[in-house]
Amino acid sequence: MTKIITHIITVLLLFIGTTYAQNDTFEERVKQLSIKIDSITTVERKALKKDIRTIEKQYNNDEITLEEAEQEKQDVTALHANNIKTQVAKIETKLHNLVQSRVDGNIAKSDAENGTMLYLGPKGLKIYKANQGTNKRTYSYTVLAFGLNNLMNDGDLNSIQDSEFEFGGSRFFEFGINYKTRIFKEATVPYINYGLSVRYNNLRFKEDKFFTTNGDQTLIENHPLSLKKSNFKNVQLVVPVFLEFDFSKPKMKDGEKIFKRNRNVRLGFGGFGGINLKSKQVVKYKLDGKRVKDKTKGDFNVNRFVYGLNAFIGYKDTSFYVKYDLQDLFKDNFKNQNNISFGVRFDL
Repeated sequence: MTKIITHIITVLLLFIGTTYAQNDTFEERVKQLSIKIDSITTVERKALKKDIRTIEKQYNNDEITLEEAEQEKQDVTALHANNIKTQVAKIETKLHNLVQSRVDGNIAKSDAENGTMLYLGPKGLKIYKANQGTNKRTYSYTVLAFGLNNLMNDGDLNSIQDSEFEFGGSRFFEFGINYKTRIFKEATVPYINYGLSVRYNNLRFKEDKFFTTNGDQTLIENHPLSLKKSNFKNVQLVVPVFLEFDFSKPKMKDGEKIFKRNRNVRLGFGGFGGINLKSKQVVKYKLDGKRVKDKTKGDFNVNRFVYGLNAFIGYKDTSFYVKYDLQDLFKDNFKNQNNISFGVRFDL
């Protein structure tokens, strides 16, 4: 079941990125028509080469004469040239209608604002963009974050100093697709930053300890053997939302204000919500001279739903990042234990 969920998440992330990129604009339509022209030419040329090889094979096997071979080559060349001409003519008609619609103002104004131009060069149809969409209200990008992870007991930050988990060995990793929307049309701040992320929160015990369950309680106990490694990992799917202040200054170009992003100091704060997809404990030790790795998957009484606070502050694409789970890691434990993470975040 977990593998199926993982595959669904992967497809969903790819779908979000692909859907956002495929806007139905004048530029995109012209690009698709250009691709069709190239495809038609490529297919017909390959077919022509195949037909010529067949004719040459027949000649080499004395099945036809030299004169017949030359005549057949001329015939198939003319055939495929006519195929290209006929099919490309249909595309050219669509292209003509598209350009006429653009001239008549039936294509969205935003395409004109992007400065999209079409010209015919020596290598075929080309697209030139004078303005690379700098005035878009919404942007998409990839988020990559990693750093240190630990548990805070009963809301006391100082409890991390006496934690049962290694400070440097307990880490988190996050990967996601995010969107950033400028709220006001003519103002650079604020933005709404939102998306979908997969988070890995890992806890590594300092000593020979591991988690066990006793009914609805999840306990930390000493392992009877000397452990090489004892890790506990949770995988979460979350929707983070930030109110972001990006202090990148706009530029003036040809009397037009061009909005910039991720060029200066940035800070954001907000929250997240989601679900815990998987919990797994890995314990490594030696037994009778052999290396043993025990993997245990289960719920470990971990809360299914997760929610909390997150914030970042940084410069350009790199930020200091912190996230804190408001819900307890375990459902009904006698002690409140909340996951907290510090690290670096990259908006790529």
